Amino acid sequence: MDTRITGFLYGDGWTYYNSQGEYYEVGFQQSMKNMKIYQHYKQLVLKAHKGYWRERVRKGRMELIIYSKKLYTILATVKGNPCKYFEELSAKDKVLFIAGLTDSEGCVSRREIAIYNSNRELLDEICLFLVLHGVNCKVKPNKNIWRIRVRSRESVNLFLKLIPAIKTLPPQVKPRRRNPRGEGPVSQSTTAWFCCGKLGGTDFQG
Repeated sequence: MDTRITGFLYGDGWTYYNSQGEYYEVGFQQSMKNMKIYQHYKQLVLKAHKGYWRERVRKGRMELIIYSKKLYTILATVKGNPCKYFEELSAKDKVLFIAGLTDSEGCVSRREIAIYNSNRELLDEICLFLVLHGVNCKVKPNKNIWRIRVRSRESVNLFLKLIPAIKTLPPQVKPRRRNPRGEGPVSQSTTAWFCCGKLGGTDFQG
């Protein structure tokens, strides 16, 4: 699996299977303000894994669920030991993993970059990799989790050049979303499936 997808789903994704093993699912959500990120990773995931999928708006957030035993197994393995997974990646794939994790768990500005996670060991390994590439950073506690902080202007600029995360791209002016009839903004309170599909495959196990 593309390590950018892996990094993103490690941060924002979940896995689930029923006890009878009838289906395996992987899903993720993004708020409406992060539609660019949501659409980007939706396209990457559906291109990489052919199978059943469903999409909906739930409590003002976009949600995508993919039914795939293969994807479930990969992500469950990574979540079981993310530090080992990261250590075994090539330098190129480490950059992509960090990009995905930044899109899911990061806060990016011109003054500071932060990446949050509960796994201190993983953040230590990521921080070490960044330091080796000239990015000065530290892992600090943040309430009941941890975060990598990049604060100097030089290091922030280096991070932005090194890590190709969607959140590091220049912001664009967002047009006001309207419904198909042009009668005002689209409601974001709907909780209903509005799209589903099947891209190859023959069952819910992928």
